[in-house]
Amino acid sequence: MAIDKGNDALAEAERHWVEGDPQRAAEAARRARLHYHDARDPDGEASALILLGDMELDADRLSDARQAYVEARQLLAPSGEQAHQAAVLMRLGLLHRLEETPREAVECFQSAIELFSAAGDLSGEALANMQIGHVARGLEQRDDDAVMHYTHARALYSKAGDTLGEAHAMKALGHLQTLLGHADKAHEMLEGAIERFAENGDSLDEAEATGGLGLLLRSLGDEDAAFDAFRRASKLYAGAGHLEGEAEMLMEIGEIEAGRNPKHARKTFQHAAELFQRAGQQDLHEAAVRAADTVARAETEGLG
Repeated sequence: MAIDKGNDALAEAERHWVEGDPQRAAEAARRARLHYHDARDPDGEASALILLGDMELDADRLSDARQAYVEARQLLAPSGEQAHQAAVLMRLGLLHRLEETPREAVECFQSAIELFSAAGDLSGEALANMQIGHVARGLEQRDDDAVMHYTHARALYSKAGDTLGEAHAMKALGHLQTLLGHADKAHEMLEGAIERFAENGDSLDEAEATGGLGLLLRSLGDEDAAFDAFRRASKLYAGAGHLEGEAEMLMEIGEIEAGRNPKHARKTFQHAAELFQRAGQQDLHEAAVRAADTVARAETEGLG
């Protein structure tokens, strides 16, 4: 049957994409679309088009991605299948974000919220609110709107029992409250995010939130607590194999240590330089080398 062939081709497309073979993935997705079309299965054909759109988006072919998503939306409209339509609108909103057309992005995300709400999908509704918050952060004098949408997203994730989603909302709130100078609120959000990321085993986001906490503590003059946070973050990044993240945290540690333990600072900067080089970040590697040299000269002058 055509529908079985469509299912097989779609599964093949997803497998090739995961394996890092986009050409064969796209070929299989196009076959899937044709089989679903022959079977008069608009939902299946839309799924194939969404996957094709995701591939085009991943390759930065935004126009081709939009065409695939729009066609998928047209196929889904008659069925009234809300969650599927909302997923397409989320992708169209992301395209508008990438193209820096914020009004159109928000319109897509708002439409997605209405569909997710009608479908009873709290996490989907929360994700759309997160996206509107991200758009607002990129606009002048819209930080209050961003706080409102991130806060609403957190409440929705909490209601859904989605602790990982809640952690992401709290991390976004923590970073934004730091920028707004609301230290107590920022500290509360970042600590909560760190706890929830750890519960979910998400070490990379836990590292990012911990690094954000370190920056907040350092801005408040608590260098000892900041040092501990940066050290925890560097270990989390190291455990996840994220060389650049680990190096960035080492740079923060080095800056703290430069004024109180120059020898350790120099070694820390040198380690960061090595990690940046391994990560292919030549400019950051050179900056770390310069930082190590500056501390070394200060050490020599101090001895003299």
